[in-house]
Amino acid sequence: MARRLFGVTGIALWIVLIVVLCIPQSGAIANPLFKKLPQGWTAKPLVVPLDNISAISTKLGGRITKLTNTMLSFQNNQVQINVFFCPTTVDAEKIYIAVLKAHNGEGDYVSRVGNTVVEFAKSNDVNFVNQARGVLDFASLPLDLFTARYIKKIPADWHLNDSFPAPTEQAAAIGKKLNADVKTVSNTLFVVHDKKFQVNIIDCPTPQDANKIHQAILAAKSDPAFCILIDSAVIEFVSDDVKIAKEAVYELGIKPNPAQTAGKQASKEDSLETQARDFVTLLAEQQFEKAVENFDDTMKTALPAENLKEAWNALLAQFGPFEKQLDARSEKVLSYDVIYITCKFQKDICDVKTVYNNQKQIAGLFFVPTTKK
Repeated sequence: MARRLFGVTGIALWIVLIVVLCIPQSGAIANPLFKKLPQGWTAKPLVVPLDNISAISTKLGGRITKLTNTMLSFQNNQVQINVFFCPTTVDAEKIYIAVLKAHNGEGDYVSRVGNTVVEFAKSNDVNFVNQARGVLDFASLPLDLFTARYIKKIPADWHLNDSFPAPTEQAAAIGKKLNADVKTVSNTLFVVHDKKFQVNIIDCPTPQDANKIHQAILAAKSDPAFCILIDSAVIEFVSDDVKIAKEAVYELGIKPNPAQTAGKQASKEDSLETQARDFVTLLAEQQFEKAVENFDDTMKTALPAENLKEAWNALLAQFGPFEKQLDARSEKVLSYDVIYITCKFQKDICDVKTVYNNQKQIAGLFFVPTTKK
């Protein structure tokens, strides 16, 4: 739905200046995209000098922390793949739009997953570009934080192509079109069993807004399985195969598979882990006013939103930009439940330790060294 509103499809070729700036280097930055290449495919890495990254960043209008260039070859065909690693989704959006414009607004040669933009350059063979896209491991790149709230896993036989949040103004336009308020929209594209499959996630400020959007989308769908409602979020599946849509809810971890959870109830620890992970997501998205809503009275006095922001930004100054959540563990201390969420930052990892009282309110918050490396 959202992708149709944006109109991002087509073929293009951008002869980029970047190739002139690249130099072969045996110690080039390791890139997870190329870890699972089939037999016969080769990847020759190059790296852009740091001073040139700054110039390219200025030219494209968004910050770039790393930029890799790789010549991917198979038989007699080659395509250069430029990968832009950005510190935030906002920067990645700017880079994506700039590169897309350079391709005349057509998207077959550009992909984006979270904070990473991937460009297919130096090739005018769209069939080979699509073939190259199919062998890259896009699922190795972290999804943006909003999308990762709902898409918790990607099956091995689901090939991820793109995943990115829509610009704020486009999310607002979708809400206006569907007569409800919208906070965030993300679009994630897969290829499943050789079929294109898209997941659009629409986050609303209230369940009432989400219900309006859910009803509006359902009215245009041939089967209710193509659109589901989860609290204040609407998840739309765009495909001509309803069977895949029905599988997607469980395959992507959006909902637990009832066949696996029949007769079981989520434990208290599972529920608190979800709360703790959502809390970390709010910190990473700088939504401090919302993050303090579940503080107990003592915490609200001791650590209001402004002070929480200062504490989080001090952590970022030490560990670098937040990248993703990793493992979780829990323990019982007297009458309190303690949840540890291990978080990966650009420079290191640490634990966000949240302490919950009997009312499941946050009664303590600590940033501590992790016991798992």
